[in-house]
Amino acid sequence: MDTIKCKALIRAVELGSLSAASDELGYTPSGITRMVNSIEDELGIKIIKRSSRGIELTDDGERVMKGIREIVRWSDHVKQISENVKGLETGSIKIGTYYSISYNWLPKIIKKFTDDYPKINIDIVEAGNNDLYNLLNEGKVDCCFMGKREYDIDWIDIHRDDLVVWLPKNHKMATLDKIPLDSLNEEAFIMSLPNKDNDVDRMFRIKGISPDVKYTTQSDYSSFSMVAAGLGISVNNSLTSENWSGDVLIKKLDPEQYTMLCIAVKSFKEVSPALKKFIEYVKEMMM
Repeated sequence: MDTIKCKALIRAVELGSLSAASDELGYTPSGITRMVNSIEDELGIKIIKRSSRGIELTDDGERVMKGIREIVRWSDHVKQISENVKGLETGSIKIGTYYSISYNWLPKIIKKFTDDYPKINIDIVEAGNNDLYNLLNEGKVDCCFMGKREYDIDWIDIHRDDLVVWLPKNHKMATLDKIPLDSLNEEAFIMSLPNKDNDVDRMFRIKGISPDVKYTTQSDYSSFSMVAAGLGISVNNSLTSENWSGDVLIKKLDPEQYTMLCIAVKSFKEVSPALKKFIEYVKEMMM
């Protein structure tokens, strides 16, 4: 199967539009359409369907798309090996990551890495744990920076990250050194990124904590700002607010709670040369 056609199909599905894919990839709309039709003819199934919103996968398309992504991934892998044999370091890396890691760690890691390997392109996708695992499992990213879970993938531990409580500065528990875990049940609570299997969700589930969730947000910084405004308390990873300032007190829990932040890949035996080199830089700088 032609990997160029496969890449065009993948991008069209990601963008939800044949014309958007043609603009981005430098083809005519009819050229992209011919590529998709060619793959469908080769497989004998309809992969996409058109609607008023653009294009989306058919049921058969959903079933085969993971395999099509694997074809592209292995093609790129072989090309990188061949380039390395010729003494070059080229390729691309797609990274899935927590938001906090993307703005605290990745910039300095990527800067050092790309200074040494400027021909390697890096794309970043930010998401929560559930979505990151799905992106990795479906081959949409090559590695993830995420909290450790029981998923059947390979892990490298890189950092213990405490879970901390954010309090308004005038809160009644402001004078405590640590915040009792059970007290979280009694306070108006602001939840960041709910139902994403994030580290706070997981801790609450394991410890049997049921906070009185008054507000939910899709942004850690929004939660931080709401705490500063006195709307309630919140719990998040320590790394999240490392470089933030505001009228917020940051306290450890009693007993202390933490998550292990890791690099996750489907299999270390199958990583590309570019990703293998990138992981070496992460280990050097973070461990």
